[in-house]
Amino acid sequence: MSDSLGPGDERDVLAAEFVLGLLEGEDLADAGMRLSRDADFSAAVDAWHRRLGPLFDGVRDIEPPADLWQRIERRLDAQSRGAGSGEERPNSIVPISGRERAWRRTALAMTALAAGLALVLGLRIAEPERPAPPPVRAQPEPALIASLASDDNSAALAVAVDAGRGTILVTPVRLAPAPGRDRQLWLIPAGATTPVSLGLIRSATPQRIRIPAALAAAFGPEATIALSVEPAGGSPTGLPTGPVIASGTLDRI
Repeated sequence: MSDSLGPGDERDVLAAEFVLGLLEGEDLADAGMRLSRDADFSAAVDAWHRRLGPLFDGVRDIEPPADLWQRIERRLDAQSRGAGSGEERPNSIVPISGRERAWRRTALAMTALAAGLALVLGLRIAEPERPAPPPVRAQPEPALIASLASDDNSAALAVAVDAGRGTILVTPVRLAPAPGRDRQLWLIPAGATTPVSLGLIRSATPQRIRIPAALAAAFGPEATIALSVEPAGGSPTGLPTGPVIASGTLDRI
């Protein structure tokens, strides 16, 4: 297995990172300049925008609170006055509104999405080289990913289907402790209503779950991945018994 990248692979990875907002500092500036000078790189960026468009369609637009800027100015002014007087001011506790919580949930969902895309790119880079490659470079198969984030921001994860290995890769972005409980992952095939257990998500580190042969065909576009909170050891019934805290649809990229 080779980890080396050809020029086309490097360009595609950089374009994906640019679209996902994963670049910073000099890397971001260099990519921005390359966008205006390198037609192939510009085309790769456009292609990633088209691939990711359906995934972003599922993210609801949220307007900031009308008084947000005034609140920021008041806090900055108060901190400035406190610093000028030499007095220590107690930390202010600012209540988090429902809209701000939704912002955080959206940010978590986007982070999970970025993690999923990075995971998919890693899968493609790590694919073994074929002997005697054809003169025309074959395009990789479209990948399937889903991003999940709970309303209370306690859990966010990305799920990528690795059809070549018959597994799914689960990358937690956030997984808050749940003493005495387990989180269980479920698949709901497109057009179906009955969830099928995929296993427990107990660790905040990425994990690979093997896809049962009988379920392989069910992992397609529009299938739903869901996460529920269950008793320790998982659901005793084979179906969700606790609250479903997050769900996401598998989309092709």
